[in-house]
Amino acid sequence: MNEIPQELHIGSIGDLALPVFIAGVIVALAILLLAWLSRRNYLALPELRLDLAARPPDHCVIIPARNEEASIARCVSSLDGSPRLVVDDHSSDRTAALAQAAGAEVRAAAPLPPKWLGKPHACWSGAQHTDSDWLAFVDANTWYEPGFLPSLLAYSDRRQLHAATVFPRQELQRWYERLLVPYGLGLYFTGVSAA
Repeated sequence: MNEIPQELHIGSIGDLALPVFIAGVIVALAILLLAWLSRRNYLALPELRLDLAARPPDHCVIIPARNEEASIARCVSSLDGSPRLVVDDHSSDRTAALAQAAGAEVRAAAPLPPKWLGKPHACWSGAQHTDSDWLAFVDANTWYEPGFLPSLLAYSDRRQLHAATVFPRQELQRWYERLLVPYGLGLYFTGVSAA
């Protein structure tokens, strides 16, 4: 009769300690490398200097908005001095009324055509209502420091740019934003070079 072994010797923990330690060091070094790369890419972004004397070229600010009554007035007001067009994308709240009270022209978005998404369609709809040289598309839940838009447009005009995009600093209000946003930005800038 065959005997069943009482102990099955697979290997001791001591045999695994060195490979596990080496793997841990490699993973830690990879994380540090990616963090360094992300930070380097972020710091390579040019910083827009505010130029309060800047005279912006012909422009229009287009703000697509759906159910943004909590933030639309602040957004519109922060862009005072610029033509502001809010495209109300079928809001069920007071977005349109608050935008108009803050000084924006308000247009209703046309019905959504097949294969279009709401926000791009609202931006497109807004662009159809202006013939300005520059179009600035901004999110309804953002706001800007005085002089931001004239400074950006003057910067773009001096460099003869045809388009510009901005990566503003984030003002994080809630604890989970403070936890998640830096992580997301770190991942983003790991793969995106400012150059």
